[in-house]
Amino acid sequence: MKSIFLLIPFLISLNSTAYADFGAAEAPNSSFDMKKNYDAWCGKRGNKCEVDFEKDSIIIDKTSSVKYSQITNFVHREEVRTCAPGQIFNCEKGSDTFYIDYLKNSGEKGQGVILFGNKKVATQFLTQMKRVTTQSIYTDPRCTRTGEVSFRGICMSNEQYIREKFKAKKESEEKWEKFGDAIGEQIDKDRDYYLRELEITAPRKYEIYNYD
Repeated sequence: MKSIFLLIPFLISLNSTAYADFGAAEAPNSSFDMKKNYDAWCGKRGNKCEVDFEKDSIIIDKTSSVKYSQITNFVHREEVRTCAPGQIFNCEKGSDTFYIDYLKNSGEKGQGVILFGNKKVATQFLTQMKRVTTQSIYTDPRCTRTGEVSFRGICMSNEQYIREKFKAKKESEEKWEKFGDAIGEQIDKDRDYYLRELEITAPRKYEIYNYD
């Protein structure tokens, strides 16, 4: 009889649905199966290389490696494509460049340069770099894609957001500068008008000569 009572909690647990992590509250696509092998350009555009993310290191061409713990910082710069479909010359082909600062085994500072011509692959690489360097991947709650930020109702990458924000700031400054110039011109006109009015309405002084 005692053994039956011991089995009751076990039987109840079998009929209960247990959720790990957030369970039903887990956001869709919250786990990313990130690409770990990349075909890229190293050092400069056109210099092909292979970049691998291993357990604790970034490996270039399966020969040179830098541990994640040696990476001190990285910067992602995006060059916007200006070429029209089919255009080859007199335009920017667009690329994403990653400047990776790190400490060499000798203790000296070093920098790696990795470039991509494919935007989708570059975005995956950026996400992977943020993961291995423990940089947080912020996603605007108004956007559906990871890492995007909403600006004036449009979701975009953080790099594009920075460019658009800088552009908007510059346009605002130019607008206020033109507004200030217009105000200054109006003040000058009002001052000139006021001075002319004073000149017209001021009492005139006449000299009287006596010819005795």
